[in-house]
Amino acid sequence: MGPGGAVRSLQVVVAGYASLDRILPVDRLAGPDTTGILQADPSAIADSYGGCALNVAVSLARLGIAAGVITTLGDDAAGQDYRDYLAAQGVDISGVTMRLGASTPRSLLLRDPEGSTACYYYPAGAAGDWSAQQALLRRVQWLVVTVGDAQENQRLVAEARHLRRRIAWGMKADAQAYPLPLLQELSASAHLLVCNQREAEHLCRVLGVAGPEELVRRGGGTVVVTRGGQGCLVCTAHGLAEVPAVPPQQLVDSTGAGDAFLAGLLFGLLQGRAPSAAAALGAVNASFVLQALGCQTSLPGRELLLARAAQYNLG
Repeated sequence: MGPGGAVRSLQVVVAGYASLDRILPVDRLAGPDTTGILQADPSAIADSYGGCALNVAVSLARLGIAAGVITTLGDDAAGQDYRDYLAAQGVDISGVTMRLGASTPRSLLLRDPEGSTACYYYPAGAAGDWSAQQALLRRVQWLVVTVGDAQENQRLVAEARHLRRRIAWGMKADAQAYPLPLLQELSASAHLLVCNQREAEHLCRVLGVAGPEELVRRGGGTVVVTRGGQGCLVCTAHGLAEVPAVPPQQLVDSTGAGDAFLAGLLFGLLQGRAPSAAAALGAVNASFVLQALGCQTSLPGRELLLARAAQYNLG
């Protein structure tokens, strides 16, 4: 690793919010003026490393892909700890801004028995160091955009297009992170879009399109829609393909599985695999996350990923 936490050779940079997650199981996601029941003692559940961008970057690093991250942490002890952890994982941290006097971002995630989640997020503050971000973009093949500061992501996408970098988009149904102009730009310019079924329905409704096939026709990239245990749909200019899910050894928690899927898919594409074959590796990678509480707790290395892929004849 070079000066300032820079990995000397870099393939991917991932942009978005960081978070320390507190994941709490509930009996249901309660609506306004109603009460839900926590199904675990909150004081007994520790914070875990999270944030979509960091989940993807750490997963890629464990799979042997040189990855960096663009994010903001507080300069408190928790932020310093997270920054050191990222460096120890092999993630390029030259794009990490330590916000002076700010607390590190945190998320409270309430998860119901069906796996649906309500997330309440406490951010760290304004966007990060633009000169460091530009330097990162000049060194990579891919920019991965996840949920984050809208203005920062807008600027990063414009710069990536100017530099002719490939863009992957981990979409969320978040109007603050993705206002309409950014949704329109990303849907037109992303080479790869990954979202779940609810997010796909939201995106198509907002943009006024019929479905993923029309998104492909408009933008020309690959659209992948995950469907939990039903696997995923891979839509390209050549047609639609279904890829099955890969079962975990035990199902503990689904939080972060989508981020692991995106990382495994990118890993496959960077290995030269076709989109459907790469999506199969995404499904394998996601299966490991389902086995433990926390988005990064059980992310596999390359050998474990490929061994499970071979077990299901996906290698």
